[in-house]
Amino acid sequence: MSFIHVLFPRPSSIAADLYWDRVQRRVWLAGRGPYSLDDHPILARLLGTIVAANELALPLSALFEAVWQMPYNPLVHENKAHVAIHRLRSWLEAHRKGMERAIQVRDGIVSIAEDVEVVVLEPSAHLVAETDRAPLRDRVVAALAEQSPLSAAELEERLGVSRTALNTATRELVDDGSIGCTGQGRALRYSRT
Repeated sequence: MSFIHVLFPRPSSIAADLYWDRVQRRVWLAGRGPYSLDDHPILARLLGTIVAANELALPLSALFEAVWQMPYNPLVHENKAHVAIHRLRSWLEAHRKGMERAIQVRDGIVSIAEDVEVVVLEPSAHLVAETDRAPLRDRVVAALAEQSPLSAAELEERLGVSRTALNTATRELVDDGSIGCTGQGRALRYSRT
């Protein structure tokens, strides 16, 4: 066996069904990949939250709160959570036939199927930035202190949050005068006051 294959094993030699690299947000599915979830931040957080959970399972309400960073109201949010789970399952199936079965929902519990082996590649604790643990409101203010004005889409991309969570945080910040906003629709821009 060559030295290169010792350091970098061939993808077909990867034994787990699903490898999730939390640092680069990349996925390997049954030896194929890497696939990027950069264009799908909600799906990336959804998959990351599910595979990071104890026993690879958690209640739908806890999953929603972790992914969207807002309190769960089943009357309003249950459909949104199920649609996102369906999109994740479709994404997995599109990249590796048969992988949609990896994500299961039963009796309000979202889990990884028992026969699916998962490996999570995580950053070391000192690489996790403090800003990732800060509340969303503080992260919005910090982003706008760095550069203003920014559109909602630019803030979403910088912070890696959903539009719904961002709208909630920015609305509260505008109401208490911490940030300002101008324009409407696509022309809407947020700035530090």
